[in-house]
Amino acid sequence: YVLIAALHRSCPLTVPKLPKEGLGKAVQTEIKGYVSLYAALSQLTPQTWYPSNEHAWSYLARFLNALPANEQTAIALDSFLQIAGHKLFLSFKRQQQKVFAYVRQEFVAELSRQQQKGGEGAEDIDAVKSRIEKYVDKRLFSQPPEGSYIPETDDSQHIRC
Repeated sequence: YVLIAALHRSCPLTVPKLPKEGLGKAVQTEIKGYVSLYAALSQLTPQTWYPSNEHAWSYLARFLNALPANEQTAIALDSFLQIAGHKLFLSFKRQQQKVFAYVRQEFVAELSRQQQKGGEGAEDIDAVKSRIEKYVDKRLFSQPPEGSYIPETDDSQHIRC
């Protein structure tokens, strides 16, 4: 619980909520890093202290229902889906496909509206919006994330001096 609490304190998007004072100019790499770590923790085998996949599902639903679509939330969503999307898809197949459809139809559409308004960060929205669209449209969630498979042995065990 201490690690999760530290994540929540450092990055409110892992709760998910926006602080009253806003995120300010939170560094994009910090958001991406914190949310990626949070997503990775949700992929662990369920433990008594952390329910894992069920928590990831709940987090994603709360995220999409509670937060506005903007550059920072899009970065957080993209980071979370890249890490946790595959396992969520394997666990909740049909329901998760509906969530991906919602992301594509509603969240991305709202990002486009934000971009057209030309507000703060509008020029940076295009890149993250494209990544989310590609992830959903090409069904990249049906493949495990890159680097998620770690072999039990490596080539160094077979090399003799």
